[in-house]
Amino acid sequence: MRVDLRVKHDIEARKAAIGLFERGHGFESAAKALSVPRNTVRQWLYVYRSFGSEVLLSMDGKQTRYTYEQKVAAASAVVDG
Repeated sequence: MRVDLRVKHDIEARKAAIGLFERGHGFESAAKALSVPRNTVRQWLYVYRSFGSEVLLSMDGKQTRYTYEQKVAAASAVVDG
């Protein structure tokens, strides 16, 4: 049996990230301020921009399967800025 060594970031870290995003911080400065890996915070920022804070806060670390419509909405949000 494999042991999952990935770090799970709690909801408080994601709430703090949302606060930083709302104050205009990008993922790099938010990652540094929170001591969380850049790629993790980048993913949080994409989720936040695409789906909002409610979805970001409900993430539980499990791989989610998105519907075609959700993928199109996320891609459109990233492309449109």
